[in-house]
Amino acid sequence: MLLRYAINGVVPVPAPINEQIGELRLLREILELDGFLCEESADIVGTRMPLIVQKGEKRLAVATYPSLIMESSLREKLDLKNVFLVDDAQLRIDVPGVHSAIKARS
Repeated sequence: MLLRYAINGVVPVPAPINEQIGELRLLREILELDGFLCEESADIVGTRMPLIVQKGEKRLAVATYPSLIMESSLREKLDLKNVFLVDDAQLRIDVPGVHSAIKARS
């Protein structure tokens, strides 16, 4: 991904929903153990999201994005408030930290 960006200027885009579901599987399992209800590949405000987590009345969509792009650019495109965006590198190295961040938002 970095090489394509450096050589060709191809800006990375988020992975397809099915790939994101796979990337988020361990996080989903940890959240479920912590009492969250989790739903894969669900629509929220007309946008397909790889993971929706819910605890009580609070619902939060979770999606990944490539670590080479800024979260703010995605947030502007999605224009959704209740979305937790996690960069794919952070998800690979710090699942407990991501879990804590989602728990704090719920």
